Amino acid sequence: MKLPKGGLILIPQIREKIERVLEKLSLRPEIAPKEFLKIHKNKKHRYASPCLTKDGEKVIFFARIHFNLDAKSKFKNEIRFLKQAENLKLSFKIPRLLDYGIEKDFEWLVRECPEGKTLLEEGVLSKKVVKAISEISQIRKELFFCLKKFKAKRYFNFKLRKNLLKNGLISKDLSKKLEILVKKNFSLLTNEGKYICHGDLGPRNILISKKTPWIIDWETVHLNNFAFDIAYLWVWFWKEKKKRDFLIREYLKNSTSKKREIFKKIFPVVVSYLCQRDIRFQKGWESKEDFEKRKKYLILFLEKCVEDFESLVSC
Repeated sequence: MKLPKGGLILIPQIREKIERVLEKLSLRPEIAPKEFLKIHKNKKHRYASPCLTKDGEKVIFFARIHFNLDAKSKFKNEIRFLKQAENLKLSFKIPRLLDYGIEKDFEWLVRECPEGKTLLEEGVLSKKVVKAISEISQIRKELFFCLKKFKAKRYFNFKLRKNLLKNGLISKDLSKKLEILVKKNFSLLTNEGKYICHGDLGPRNILISKKTPWIIDWETVHLNNFAFDIAYLWVWFWKEKKKRDFLIREYLKNSTSKKREIFKKIFPVVVSYLCQRDIRFQKGWESKEDFEKRKKYLILFLEKCVEDFESLVSC
């Protein structure tokens, strides 16, 4: 059967499939597949639960549950990356892949389950975390031959801008200026799209364990410019100016003059892309009030993106 590109359809008999693998691996999950599916109402694209092995070791088990190509591609992407990342020497840690399976109709993996708090829970953005983020783009891409490249033309966001314009979220003047911003930096975006990028680096995917940062959930790892992950986290901290300021200050302080020059040109483009992408939807954990506040901030960021780097980071 041909897989659709996206959607919330569950893989047929997915609960039984997961239970079979868990039993085969002698894993005792904290959240049973049946309970997980009930809690999340099929909205999560993969099952995830800490588990105990027969030796009492704590690990985490994941399995794809959505019947679509996007979920399948992300899952296999993470397996490939974790397999190849095992011998990297970094200031931060990437969880070790302990076991995995790519079956005819779904995929699963078992990885390390470090104890600690996420950056969201910890609440403190440290120099170590900023260093870890900047170090991701320094990983040699030659070691990861299967990573997809982010196409620079996607930064134009033609369909998104049309939709935002139609719904009165941006003006025609701002829409035109956003297009000009990408055109002005298009060659640079194309040339710089050669760095490893996590792609989903929110504070939920940064774990602090014994003062050491762990970067987890590498499903969306790909090749992009070196500003993407910093911009992603910067936008995530839309209501925390002190953290946004600290992130930019620490990142630029430890960059070469050439990198700083390029960063200041492409950072507003990446922020504009992320804002346009995220401005339309209320996140699952977000109240309606917070969504409306975030929407106002993202519109402000868009207005500042077309001015200059300093105007954007100072707002």
